[in-house]
Amino acid sequence: MLLKPLKYIIAIIYEAIIRFRFRLYKHHFLGQTSFDIPIICVGNLSVGGTGKTPMVDYLCTLLENQFAIGIISRGYKRKTKGFIRLKAKHTATEVGDEPLLLKLKHPQIEIAVGEERIYAIPHLLSDAPQTQIILMDDGFQHLSVQAQLNILMTDYQQPFWSDKILPLGTLREPKEGYKRADIIIVNKCPDNISKVDMQTCIHKIEALPNQKVFFAKIKYRNLYALFYNIVPNADENPYILFTGIANAESIFQYLNPKFRIFHFQFDDHHAYSIKDFEDMYAEIKTNNWITTEKDAVKLFPFKTWFESKQINVWVQPIQLEISSIDNASFDELIHQYLDYYFQTNTETN
Repeated sequence: MLLKPLKYIIAIIYEAIIRFRFRLYKHHFLGQTSFDIPIICVGNLSVGGTGKTPMVDYLCTLLENQFAIGIISRGYKRKTKGFIRLKAKHTATEVGDEPLLLKLKHPQIEIAVGEERIYAIPHLLSDAPQTQIILMDDGFQHLSVQAQLNILMTDYQQPFWSDKILPLGTLREPKEGYKRADIIIVNKCPDNISKVDMQTCIHKIEALPNQKVFFAKIKYRNLYALFYNIVPNADENPYILFTGIANAESIFQYLNPKFRIFHFQFDDHHAYSIKDFEDMYAEIKTNNWITTEKDAVKLFPFKTWFESKQINVWVQPIQLEISSIDNASFDELIHQYLDYYFQTNTETN
């Protein structure tokens, strides 16, 4: 009976603290540091998966052939502290699953993890002075760093405008924080989203005149084998699907019509152990397992165990896809911003 009133009290106190912190920045009692290269921040207002890392991945693919990119991330749930410049040989335990995934997908890009972005950015620029652009993953609340472009992600099924502050909801800060964004991406939209649905979302967002709103979805690509060069066979049933991501229902719904799936769902960023695998195998004795890319980067230390059981592990890759109505506009907007930034700074210098 006391739980709900207690949550309200905690929410009121938490929101008051957050608003006080923002006022300190607004009135310059706390300072913001700017850098001599453009910083593109990808973030959200809520906890949980809104597709921030797939958005960073999208930007990498869009820009990596034209610019030298650096990525700064906290490296959530890693067991280390301080600044680390990623190498492909690092493990998810050392640097976090999402930064490692980005490094494996984009080996030529400089990626670093650090709790304090304000210190991690100059450290990375010192180590990799050729860097022309910084992508800051999950940095929307890091006001100590002045980003030149803020991209705010929100989930179509649980958008920020219908959410509540923690612990009553999932918002890290009050809803009006969206006003700091330059671009708002409504992600994980259904395939059949209509123009009417899009206009309804835009109306509820109450976008400011300077803000651009785009719509995106998660596209599932073909499964690939993690340890063996084999192709999954739908006739080989059943399959274990194991996930350690924030919102796993969509991947289950996608795979379930294709395979007979038994889903084991772990917490987001779960650190797997041999016991986890032994427990799953004891419950469902099958040699056919499927997981996400984010989970797969944590499995290499367990390769010997999977080989001993002759378990085939397939990985389900995803790709963020901007709505076909807006795709060219989004890409063009990013390029226009960078062209303007570099042109303006060249003329100033």
